[in-house]
Amino acid sequence: MATVYLSRLFPQAEIACVEPSPHNIPLLKRAVALNGIRARVFEAAVGAESGTVDLYIAAHPECNSVYPLEGSSTVVPVPVIPVRQIMSEMGWDTIDVLKIDIEGAEKDVLRRNNGWLRNVRVITGESHVNAGYPYADLQADLRAFGFALETVIPETAAYGASFRGARQG
Repeated sequence: MATVYLSRLFPQAEIACVEPSPHNIPLLKRAVALNGIRARVFEAAVGAESGTVDLYIAAHPECNSVYPLEGSSTVVPVPVIPVRQIMSEMGWDTIDVLKIDIEGAEKDVLRRNNGWLRNVRVITGESHVNAGYPYADLQADLRAFGFALETVIPETAAYGASFRGARQG
């Protein structure tokens, strides 16, 4: 789980965890409590604007998505919270490290109401080509905010890329 890993790398960090899946929320909260992590769990999906979105529940809990999934029989409405609101509720002006793996919602979050990206120092995450947002588009969107990205795992026709990078200047 990324929260536990990042808390070990940065033991003094204050972490905001955003988790929309009703199945994963109790596991995340338990991991935070058992490991004494300074974290707040937001029971929501992240998006460009506040609202509600349908979450398609996958057979594998790490593959839930706000986009329809083949073979998904369960759909759960979940609240949506924008990054700017998370920052406000956490009392943050900047985000030192942003880990983004939002199962297809990257395009919405990184393209709309995205001025907060100027306040992110380092970003890491995954793209999701199956959601109509090729890695090249994600790279261009982040370059516009001064990020220099490194590809960790290249994009394929079926899967997106994993990346990391820092904002320059």
